[in-house]
Amino acid sequence: MKRIVSFWFLLSLSFASLPGCSDPCEDTSCINGGVCFDGDCDCPIGFTGVDCRSETREDFLGTYQLVGQCEEDSASFILISRNPNRGDYLYIDNLGDEGIRVNATVSGNEFQIDEQSFLEGTITGFGSYNNDQLLMNYTFTNDSLNSICSATGIKL
Repeated sequence: MKRIVSFWFLLSLSFASLPGCSDPCEDTSCINGGVCFDGDCDCPIGFTGVDCRSETREDFLGTYQLVGQCEEDSASFILISRNPNRGDYLYIDNLGDEGIRVNATVSGNEFQIDEQSFLEGTITGFGSYNNDQLLMNYTFTNDSLNSICSATGIKL
């Protein structure tokens, strides 16, 4: 019986030391909640890169001077900042030059403003970011107003 146990022990040690049986994630370090799978990081929503270091929303962050067309006055400046709830969420502040803060969700170089309540109405919209330029389309709606706006923002 002792010989059988010894045989299986030695056999298991020989298989454990075979080449090609190493852990592909041994030298891979994933951050921001990323998980290594087969040597590569699987990044959580809102993060990208070899080690999940880069935020997908990073390019959007900053202050922009807006030039646009709107049925009503549009903001001359907006601030886009991190929403801490998730890596792909943004805050857009001063939309409509009313100090309005809206939430947006980033996907690649685009964002979506899902319908949100503000004052006596709602706002929806979408936009994109490319080469320090922000393009936005958004709609303010209430009982007496349906203001459709498009704007170009230059990062300051």
